[in-house]
Amino acid sequence: MPGSQVRRDVERFLELLRDTHPSFRTIYTEGGCYHLHLILRSIWPQAELWYAFCPGHVWTRIDGVFFDINGGRRSVPDYAMPATVKELGQPHRWKGWMLAMDDAKRVA
Repeated sequence: MPGSQVRRDVERFLELLRDTHPSFRTIYTEGGCYHLHLILRSIWPQAELWYAFCPGHVWTRIDGVFFDINGGRRSVPDYAMPATVKELGQPHRWKGWMLAMDDAKRVA
């Protein structure tokens, strides 16, 4: 099954990344999650960005499985939403983007 092979490949990649240096888990959970998404997307172009304002974290969905530095999972919090790199821009702009999304939800 192709999807399961992709999941194994992503899991193996993340394991190798975590094992590269003890600080990588912290780096990619405390500010570097967006850049991890960019890395994963460069390898798996079908990767989709999912963002949750609280806790301010990015997951990458590849073939229906969500990934962060800790590995794969089937779901993310209900308040996480798909986004594009173009919509989010650089991480320092995310707060404004999320406020605009909240405003749009209130109007809808």
